[in-house]
Amino acid sequence: MLTKKDFRELEKRFVTREYLDKRFESYDKSLKTYLDVRFKPLEDISKEFYTFKDAVLSRLDWLIGQYKRFDEEHTVLSGRYIGIQSKLDNHETRIVKLETKSS
Repeated sequence: MLTKKDFRELEKRFVTREYLDKRFESYDKSLKTYLDVRFKPLEDISKEFYTFKDAVLSRLDWLIGQYKRFDEEHTVLSGRYIGIQSKLDNHETRIVKLETKSS
């Protein structure tokens, strides 16, 4: 049969809840420190990426505005060209008719 002395000896050998709590707490702290060190460069890269993205998009906004203005000007000039082309065709046919009459 086990005596009180035997129980005390067994308690020393078994893992207690307090021991596990202390052990997990130290492991948790070391894991958090490791992850902070490990992911800090990723956070820095992420910040740099967002600043770069903002710079690129602000420049693209200007470029897109210029493109839209160019497109509008091109549309206006194309409309003028169509009108001028039809007038030239009309003049060409009239000149051909005059030349055939005079020959």
